[in-house]
Amino acid sequence: MCTPSAGTGTCPESEPSLAEQALALARQAVDLVLRYPEVAFVLVLSLLLPVLRWVLEKAVYRPLAKWVLQPRLSKAQQRALADAACPTDASPQRRMEAEMDAEISAQRDAQRRAERVVKMCESFWKLTAYGSMLGLELAITHAEPWFWRPRDYWVGWPDQPELPLMRLLFGVQLAYYISTTFTLALWEVPRSDYWVMQTHHCCTVVLIYYNYISGYQRWGCLIMMLHDLNDVIMEVAKCLNYADQHTLANAAFALFVLAWAALRLTIFPFVLIRSTMLDSVKVLGYVPPHHGLLNCLLCVLCCFHVYWFGLILRVAYMTIRKGKGEDIREKED
Repeated sequence: MCTPSAGTGTCPESEPSLAEQALALARQAVDLVLRYPEVAFVLVLSLLLPVLRWVLEKAVYRPLAKWVLQPRLSKAQQRALADAACPTDASPQRRMEAEMDAEISAQRDAQRRAERVVKMCESFWKLTAYGSMLGLELAITHAEPWFWRPRDYWVGWPDQPELPLMRLLFGVQLAYYISTTFTLALWEVPRSDYWVMQTHHCCTVVLIYYNYISGYQRWGCLIMMLHDLNDVIMEVAKCLNYADQHTLANAAFALFVLAWAALRLTIFPFVLIRSTMLDSVKVLGYVPPHHGLLNCLLCVLCCFHVYWFGLILRVAYMTIRKGKGEDIREKED
């Protein structure tokens, strides 16, 4: 029962209860989902991807990484190593010292394997994500006549026919990079280029969003495919390196360096950025929407590519000197 106010003699309107406020928010959320189903798909998927990663890590990645990284010395080899460390005719004090050294070495090896299990699980997840998205991109573009003709990326815009899987690709990519901006800070192995990587992911989110709403789907799909192909090769090389398969790892790393130089330092700026800067205006006859913003973001990504290629060359130099490569971003932390 309300108390009438002195001035008006009427009851003031009561504040809505917490339950009523929650119900109103739920109605607004449902209305948003019905009006913009793509937004709902992206937001829900960006929340589900970390859950999927956690499930795969517990059920698949971690057991597989432990199996790959487990020592595979026979009993005869173990005895030979023990005899080499401490001959049978050694004094009791020497035997005690050898046992202590062996125990310390075993603890270090176990700690090293545990760290590599974490890193390999991360690479397994990225390989799964990038490989899945690359497969989707190849399924979209493999038979398209415009694939090899940059000018044709813009022919018919904005009324280009939408390919069946294109909307799914953009939604999955956007959800993945939104979730990665958080998992990069909370989950993944710390690296010295954290802020560069975080800025890269934020630029990628903006690029994918504006590509989708502007209808630049052909051009956007090729940019995503170029990046995902490089990332797949990188994660394969890292997994082989963690597993101490150095010959295979070095071969994969050499392929990764060549792919980076060809895709991100040549095709990306001189074909794709050139196409969006020049071909889009020539083909359409006017400057398309978000032209300046998209080109600025692409140039920022290109600068990141040059920065990372410098780190890659340092790793290549270390690989030539030592016969195996290591992620210097982790070494510098």
